[in-house]
Amino acid sequence: MARQAYFKLHYSDGTEFIIDRKGTEVWCVWPDTLTLEDAVVYLLGPVLGFVLRLRGITCLHASAISVGDRAVVLLGPAGAGKSTTAAAFAKLGYPVLSDDVLALSDQNTTFLAQPAYPHLHL
Repeated sequence: MARQAYFKLHYSDGTEFIIDRKGTEVWCVWPDTLTLEDAVVYLLGPVLGFVLRLRGITCLHASAISVGDRAVVLLGPAGAGKSTTAAAFAKLGYPVLSDDVLALSDQNTTFLAQPAYPHLHL
């Protein structure tokens, strides 16, 4: 059987993403009842995580903040308060590195948290 050239991600609300096998191109369609902002929630979350994985980058479903020269990573299931906790730290002056998808850079003996799109999904 030949390998498929694309992946299709279909969400229950009718939003669909088509992603090429290398993770270099992404197409999206959504129903008229939804907005571009609705589709972007998927794009900046699970779709981005999937694309990064296709490109060989390890990702976590997490938020991360910067404390000094370290990253503090907040892990947990959906609804656990990762974004809310990151927002509370941001109010105290700690920079938010990422929300929802945390890309990690493997540096042999350690992983580095990579900064992401600057937003919090609350």
